[in-house]
Amino acid sequence: MNRPVGYTILAVLLALMSLGCLAGVVWWPTSMPFAIELPITMRVLSALQGIAGIAAAWSIWSYHRSAPEVYAVWAVVVLANVIYDIVAVMPPLMRAVAQMAGAPEAIPAPPVGMLVVQVVIYGGILGLGYWYLTARRSPGEA
Repeated sequence: MNRPVGYTILAVLLALMSLGCLAGVVWWPTSMPFAIELPITMRVLSALQGIAGIAAAWSIWSYHRSAPEVYAVWAVVVLANVIYDIVAVMPPLMRAVAQMAGAPEAIPAPPVGMLVVQVVIYGGILGLGYWYLTARRSPGEA
């Protein structure tokens, strides 16, 4: 197997990020000092992200011809997770931390620009990864 160096680096980074994501799903309540519980949807999305990331890392590491497509599935789950985090998780989290800090005024919802910027940044970085994988695709059967 003549796997490009970038494939190896991407596979290792993706595997480590995915294992970290899965560990966060399992150990969140004990690792968070504010005792803020994650919504079940966030846990499910994070678990899906971790599982899809492990599958993508294995596909990339194995230099499968379908590695870019498996990576794209993982990237879609990541973007869904980012959007859900900003829209549904951030506002109550910000309010809880503000209340514990004794902030007198209400905390506004995150601005729409925050969501747009995050999606553009994540989409751009993930898109570059997809581009690299397709540019160096395995020469196996079509």
